Amino acid sequence: MVEDGLIVKTIFPELPPRSEYQITELGKSLLPIIDSMLKWGEEHYDLFEKKYGNKRE
Repeated sequence: MVEDGLIVKTIFPELPPRSEYQITELGKSLLPIIDSMLKWGEEHYDLFEKKYGNKRE
């Protein structure tokens, strides 16, 4: 995502090493799509719960 410009990684020259990530304007432009996917998942949760149960892989 860093290489695609969706987030920016800042590395701090300290010990222990520390990095921070920040979303870019390009990344923020994806938020409506992500919100739509979340809403879809919530609306169809029961279907997949019945089919696959509560397992995570």
